[in-house]
Amino acid sequence: MRDVVEQPDVMQAVDEAKERWARAEDAWSVIPWVLSREPTVGNPLNEGGHLRSFAYEGSWAHEMPTIWVVYEITETQIIIHKVKFTDPTGNAGRA
Repeated sequence: MRDVVEQPDVMQAVDEAKERWARAEDAWSVIPWVLSREPTVGNPLNEGGHLRSFAYEGSWAHEMPTIWVVYEITETQIIIHKVKFTDPTGNAGRA
């Protein structure tokens, strides 16, 4: 399992998202957990596949944003370079 490192811009975006969406922190906690356990879950952005993107679909019903992440896989770390929080687009989480 690799350590997950968040760049300063990422940490700032997470803090801002927490102010906008009630459950942004819950949604964000999924990202490092998943990436540390399955780093290749995202789509490759380069030929070697070490730079990847990953989207976590939010939920209107649960007040969770959609989260877009760009990250890099190294031998010992997952480095989250960029993150974007947006309003959910679908009905994920609705019964």
